[in-house]
Amino acid sequence: SKYRHESAMGSLYRKGNDALILTSAVYLIACLYAVMKNQFEMAFICGNTWLGSTIYHYNWESMYFNFDNVFAMSLAIVYGSTLWLSFGLNNEIGAVYFWSGILGSPVALFLLYYCGMPATIIMTSEGVTTSISSSTSSSSSSSSSSSSSTSSSSFSLCSCIRMNRPEYDTYHSLWHIASGFGPLMSIWYLDQSIAMGQITSFTAYYVIPSVAIMIGIIVNMFGNYCGVLPVD
Repeated sequence: SKYRHESAMGSLYRKGNDALILTSAVYLIACLYAVMKNQFEMAFICGNTWLGSTIYHYNWESMYFNFDNVFAMSLAIVYGSTLWLSFGLNNEIGAVYFWSGILGSPVALFLLYYCGMPATIIMTSEGVTTSISSSTSSSSSSSSSSSSSTSSSSFSLCSCIRMNRPEYDTYHSLWHIASGFGPLMSIWYLDQSIAMGQITSFTAYYVIPSVAIMIGIIVNMFGNYCGVLPVD
């Protein structure tokens, strides 16, 4: 994310009809669904995931990584929590939900892995040679004369070019669509778990989403501190 711009892209920003920006709207759909189910904290997470993903991709993946990643990770944690809850539920709803998640998750994970990094970084020579001169002097205690010598070294300037990867655009857009089912399923299952008496509405509406956000923030802060996030 530290390589801001490459002239071949033509603009510092993606177009509003770019596939990566349009497919980010799946999280907005999940946000509206959460509002319909009165799950306002889930709506907050989904809405910010949509906003973070939109501005992250609008800026050619060069800004707002943490904003995007915190809420996307929060959704993944909530989804994992609902799978865990369904695993302990001995009825048809729990079984169908659990195995649907287990079988569907590898597809989303494959797309996320296969799309790779947003860009390829290329080091090129500018063809400009620059020289640096340095001088050293020495003196003798037995005489008042001194001598000096000058040395020079030359090097070629290089530039760092960020080249867009079309395959990233394609497969990451598909990742948006596939991963968009996760929050929709999570919202549905949390609603069902309350109806079945598996968890309380307070746990479903507030505890699980709040813990997910806190974990997302901590992981990103720790990743920033260790230098592993954002990924270069």
